[in-house]
Amino acid sequence: MRFILVLCAALLAQAAVAADNAQIEETTVRVSAAPLDASDFLIGYSRIDADTLERTRWAHPNELFVRVPGLWISRGSGQEHLTALRSGVLTGAGACGSVLLLEDGIPIRPAGFCNVNNLFETALELSDAVEVLRGPTVATFRGNPLYGAINTVNSTTGGTPWMEAEVGSEAHRTFKARGSALVADHALQVLGKITASDGVRDAVSHREQKLKIVDRVRLGNWRTMTSFTLTNLDQQTGGYVLGGNAYKSSALKTTNPNPEAYREAWSARLASHWQRLYGQASELTIAPYARASEMEFLQHFLPGQPTESNGQTSLGAIVQFSRVAEDLEWSVEGQVEWADIWLEEVQANPTTGSRFLVETRPAGRHYDYDVSSRLASLSARVTASATERLDLHAGLRARYLGYDYENNWLTGNTRDDGSTCGFGGCLYTRPASRDDDFTDIGGMLGLRYRLSEGAEVWLSAGSGFRAPQATELYRLQRGQLLTSLTSEKRDSVELGLAWHRSLASLATSAYAARSENLIFRDAEGRNVSQGKTKSVGVEVEATVGSNRFGTLELNASWARHRYDFDQVVGGGEVIASGNDVDTAPRFIGSSHWRKSWSAKFSSDLELVFLGEYWMNAQNTHQYGGHRLLNLRLGWQVRDNTHIHARITNLLDRDYAHRADFAFGNQRYFPGLPRQVHVGIRIDVD
Repeated sequence: MRFILVLCAALLAQAAVAADNAQIEETTVRVSAAPLDASDFLIGYSRIDADTLERTRWAHPNELFVRVPGLWISRGSGQEHLTALRSGVLTGAGACGSVLLLEDGIPIRPAGFCNVNNLFETALELSDAVEVLRGPTVATFRGNPLYGAINTVNSTTGGTPWMEAEVGSEAHRTFKARGSALVADHALQVLGKITASDGVRDAVSHREQKLKIVDRVRLGNWRTMTSFTLTNLDQQTGGYVLGGNAYKSSALKTTNPNPEAYREAWSARLASHWQRLYGQASELTIAPYARASEMEFLQHFLPGQPTESNGQTSLGAIVQFSRVAEDLEWSVEGQVEWADIWLEEVQANPTTGSRFLVETRPAGRHYDYDVSSRLASLSARVTASATERLDLHAGLRARYLGYDYENNWLTGNTRDDGSTCGFGGCLYTRPASRDDDFTDIGGMLGLRYRLSEGAEVWLSAGSGFRAPQATELYRLQRGQLLTSLTSEKRDSVELGLAWHRSLASLATSAYAARSENLIFRDAEGRNVSQGKTKSVGVEVEATVGSNRFGTLELNASWARHRYDFDQVVGGGEVIASGNDVDTAPRFIGSSHWRKSWSAKFSSDLELVFLGEYWMNAQNTHQYGGHRLLNLRLGWQVRDNTHIHARITNLLDRDYAHRADFAFGNQRYFPGLPRQVHVGIRIDVD
């Protein structure tokens, strides 16, 4: 697999040169898989266009998504990350189920089986645009995310083939290329990326390869887009550094307490979108897809450091029919999906530490199971024009998700030789084989009023849901042989304003939300769904510019996320109603000043700000936040040659990518020192 990835990406340079230079029609296919109009959504919506993607040239998604209000991609080691989207940083098995990741409108993983680091399975760097929807999107977009969705889009085909190379701090090197050609009636595009980087910290590095192939063709009355995406990641991972403000310590911040940690993962996805128009008013879209992925990583953050291996293969199809009349737009959509999932967890060495840890976390096989899942979903959406300026919106989605779980190892709370553990039993419990299913319904109501040309306000109320992940149901801990988990729910009310002029724009929204049946681990280590949170927030995207002074952008949010229940959880930590959710900064955002100093030279000065936040649910340990300054420069040397440079953490500040408190310690992922990268892009005419 790795050899194929490297070979395909390396051949892209030849593909770019050899590509047919015939003019390929630039097309934008308006399918539900690639929504392109912000007015489709009565929730917070941001779109990062191709120009911004090219100008940013990020090394980690954290550097890109600072441009979206209300979203924080908390950077881990290498390409690892955690996501906060109108929430605190989401951790645990349910985190990835709460934020939906899609490629051309199709989820990149099957429902019920995802990973909190799944952005490294996307091809953000090779996409034409990235969309972020903030809030429960159950009735406005496929899937069932509680907090929102991130969708990578391939909206166009064609353009000039190019090659790009970049080198930088810590032996960073990247090669990217795009080739495009007309082959018979097919508009074909091939893109690839190879990245290698050694980390600032000891024994930390990553190697990553990505390949994307997009084919568009007309077949009779059908317009089709077929895409294939392949990703591979091989990294040596760094663990937390421990101790108060350890991220500031010159003796600690470049160390790695877990040089043995690693993560290896690959994914492959094939999807095809078939679109047909019936007259000028009706449209049918059929999108079959297939996916596969595997991952292995050392759980270095747990006592005993077990190794987890998992994988999935899945098939599905989405069918949508929509019709546009003079005063009424409506659509219906159905989705079916089947998946085979497996997971193993094995601990190679005995646990070290206290007698309690040694006895309750034995070496050997902890979990070994297969899950077959089946999904069926049906939704409908209507937009009606009540007056010339007022539109009414309504939507409803119903979804069934079933699991057929098979335990392949000893049932119960034992070591893998069948013996019992002391101190009340082993940590790991394997439930007996069984079936589970979840049926959920969500919806939305809203209205949009056009104040004038380029100005509108909107009000919406929506509900979202997510069924428990397979790991929450079947990866149990002591004292638990059966779960009684229910689907998490989130209700939200939102008020928004959008205003656009030729030199300025403003989009702002205020929301209040409440989540119920939050799944967490209690003091006995059991998965329970009794949690509640409540949130309020305000988000702003503003742009003002002129040819003389350049363009100034602001993307910012203020929010407060609080627990709405009382509970003693693992380690004796107390959650009290009214406490701030841990790792939930109230202020998140960035500002950018872009300026073209001449026809050939431009700059982008970026200020990133992250507010203080509590490191634990008990609100006793706090991280003070940080401010970072970044600079990006561009120089058009020739018509076909562009040189760029970027300097991140320009002032070389000490900061933490993530601050946490667990197992009695303050823990940090240290932020990177000043980094300098330079690169060159050559268009192949």
